[in-house]
Amino acid sequence: MKDDIATVAWKELSEVRAGPGGKGLRSTAPLVLLLLFVSVVIPFSAGTEQFGGMGVMSIGMVVAAMWVFTSVPDAFAGERDHRTLETLLATRLPADAILAGKLLASVVVAAALGSVAIVLSVVASDVGTVVHGTPGDALSAPWLHIGLGMVLAVLVAFALANVGILVALRAPSAMVAMRVLGLGLAGLAMGVSFGLHALPAGARSDLSDVAVDAGHLSPWALVAVAAVVFVAVNLALFAATRARFTRPKLVRPQG
Repeated sequence: MKDDIATVAWKELSEVRAGPGGKGLRSTAPLVLLLLFVSVVIPFSAGTEQFGGMGVMSIGMVVAAMWVFTSVPDAFAGERDHRTLETLLATRLPADAILAGKLLASVVVAAALGSVAIVLSVVASDVGTVVHGTPGDALSAPWLHIGLGMVLAVLVAFALANVGILVALRAPSAMVAMRVLGLGLAGLAMGVSFGLHALPAGARSDLSDVAVDAGHLSPWALVAVAAVVFVAVNLALFAATRARFTRPKLVRPQG
């Protein structure tokens, strides 16, 4: 089973290196430019005081999410677009190995990009502090925030990858899957925003107090709480993904 998972994961990583449609790394140029903007330009402009530890911890999650939203639909629904899905399913590879291999490859790349973004953001914020002369501890390396940010990037990538797989299994094409994921994310953000504004003033004040109290927690406590939540969510999502990951549903997605 481990060899089967490694085979699928290596295939996926090779396709990442080749780029969509075999166009090479040039096809990933827009994503690289966006990564540089998020992890270099913004921290450089903000400096260490404004960017801070929370910025370092969150930047990896943002970049990991960006990769998952672009790669997972192509890894599953894209197989249908390229007419390679039937060939993959005709092999003797177990369905669990196909799922785990694709999931592992996506999370590994997302975690790697998130880690690079974290390191770049630390360097950029330090350089920005020196160049702009803004307050802050320049030329410092917040190792605790860097490490915790990498852990959160892995957890977020795994959770979003499972969500992306569930969407891709039902989508007729990778483009449709990406649109559904994008619209779903936008709808979730808008729903949370409108929901918060619709709350009574007292409830909003209570939530604000909770947020302030959470901000006073140590990074270890924040990540411990987030890890417990994400692990529980990941287990539930992975169980749902395995339940839906069957050969009939891959060949003919349910509408």
